[in-house]
Amino acid sequence: MKSCVLLKNLRLKLNITQKEMAKILGKSRSNIANYERGYAIPPGDTLLKVLDLYPNGELEALRSSKEQAP
Repeated sequence: MKSCVLLKNLRLKLNITQKEMAKILGKSRSNIANYERGYAIPPGDTLLKVLDLYPNGELEALRSSKEQAP
């Protein structure tokens, strides 16, 4: 699964809009949209902030899905 799809799925699991995610991360809504579409790659510090938003169980699910991907 592509990282852009994972970012969108994680945001949706939090039940927040792109605008809300942008505010949390200190980015614009268009930045979030570009990350989710794969038009841009989020910087490392942004990815770390995203990871901080999720409980460990969610991250484990991501690891599992990555390991199962062909």
